[in-house]
Amino acid sequence: MIFQVLIVDDEPHVVESISALLEKQCPYELELHAAYRAQQAIDIMKQGRIDLLLTDIQMPGMDGLALIREVHSLWPDCTTVILSAYSHFEYAYEAMNCRVAGYILKTEEEADILKRLNAILAQIEADLNHREWRAMGAQPTDAVRQSLLMKMLYDAQLTPEETRKMIRDVGFDPDRGSLIPVMVQARPGESIPDGMLSSALTHYMGEKLLFMTLSPLTLERFFLLLQPDAAEEFVISTLETVQAAILSTSGQELAFIVDQPWQLLTPLSQVRSKLKRSAEKLEARFDLCVMELDKFSAAGQVTVKFLKEYIAQHITEELSLVQLAQVTGYNTSYLSRIFSAETHEPLVRYIARKRMELIRRLMLDPSLTLEDIMVMTHFNSRSYFNSFIKKETGLSPKKYRAQVGMGE
Repeated sequence: MIFQVLIVDDEPHVVESISALLEKQCPYELELHAAYRAQQAIDIMKQGRIDLLLTDIQMPGMDGLALIREVHSLWPDCTTVILSAYSHFEYAYEAMNCRVAGYILKTEEEADILKRLNAILAQIEADLNHREWRAMGAQPTDAVRQSLLMKMLYDAQLTPEETRKMIRDVGFDPDRGSLIPVMVQARPGESIPDGMLSSALTHYMGEKLLFMTLSPLTLERFFLLLQPDAAEEFVISTLETVQAAILSTSGQELAFIVDQPWQLLTPLSQVRSKLKRSAEKLEARFDLCVMELDKFSAAGQVTVKFLKEYIAQHITEELSLVQLAQVTGYNTSYLSRIFSAETHEPLVRYIARKRMELIRRLMLDPSLTLEDIMVMTHFNSRSYFNSFIKKETGLSPKKYRAQVGMGE
């Protein structure tokens, strides 16, 4: 699993130094996000799941503790760590109420910071394999509800009025929010652990799950209907977490195909048939993915070739795995896996290499200053730009530019 880490501080050098430390020495696979003010961090949080938030306490506008409360409202399972230049012990009590996992002083040695962050990431990973949630969750759907759901899934003659009554009898309230149909597919020949799946969904969605029901279609396939009190991004990201938790706990690989919110005017049998066709394609060539149905038809385009072309067209912009996942409809882990399998190069490394190639070409233009190049390649600060080039080449930007010029 790729852990989504957000580092927030109004001092760019702090964000960049911690990012560089994690990127170079952390043994876990991370997608790093940077923000220099609370609102910028919230915008990032709304785009996708955050597993670990590192935030300064004292920032202009919203402070770190308020930001922590905000991230927990969006991503309840997010682990949070406070960064500070001082020992603000007066914040300790409130921090405990905010379920803060740690307190790191910016003045600590890098080795100590890395050791503590690695321990926190290890705990996050262990929580995915925490078996307590297996005994939790929704009770199995009773026979009457299951019978009603199966009738809706297979009877194409039901009127919208009949459908609305049945869906209420099952336990949903269509007036409270959207109903999200999901097809769950296992590898051919493997069964789906329905009790574990319902428990994991209930545990990780928490209070944001208004109601759900599962219906087995075959040994390897389930129809899932969710009613979340949350945005679509929360549903997709939570399914990624559920997928990782079940894989870590039982070794079971599950793929999820997520449809658009169900309009009750459309027969549920039609929705099931549409999802079934996509699941059959997935069954023929199984991939461990969380995929939106409206992008599934373009799955042939979502290849390494497509990714390379997209990266080439947007290399001057801020590229991340989260952004590429939104473009393609695949989750971040799946994108990384297929790219590495085909190219033998991690996707994040490929993006960095292509950005460095662009920087090298721009350095050949004597009319451009290093500051111009920094802006054109979407770096937020000169120190981050300098550290990136030093990491890629072993040289400072000035020395590398001189070497490039000498080599031409």
